[in-house]
Amino acid sequence: MARRRVLVTGMGFVTPHGDQAERIFERVWAGESAIALHRSGRGAAEADVLLGKADWNPDAYVTPIQKLAMDPVAQMAYAAAGHALAQAGLTPRGDLLADAGVYMGCGLGGAATYEQGYEAYFTKNSRRQKPTIVPRVMPNAPAAHISMSF
Repeated sequence: MARRRVLVTGMGFVTPHGDQAERIFERVWAGESAIALHRSGRGAAEADVLLGKADWNPDAYVTPIQKLAMDPVAQMAYAAAGHALAQAGLTPRGDLLADAGVYMGCGLGGAATYEQGYEAYFTKNSRRQKPTIVPRVMPNAPAAHISMSF
């Protein structure tokens, strides 16, 4: 099989350090930690915990209809892919997207949706879930939304 050259032309992020690649690298290079004490959990499980929290607004990237079928992790991946394609200059040039690729990583998809489902089941004694739960908890949901949209 012939080897093909790959050129990285854009990067996209949604992280606790921000969503602009240059600024993220500056903050990391400077040794700035993104870990802080945040209030997390609900009810008896609520506590102050150390975590890195991405402070961002999904409304700038996804429509209310898209949000119904997207867990927050998929929304973040979608926004990051949009940033990468914009940085590469590919978003206004749809004709170039057929030869482009997006490489993305996701540690745990659908966690927020799982949490909402468990809360409904155990605290409200409800066995019913929203019909959009399957597309929200799919491990490949972030990649699926990116591939369907760009």
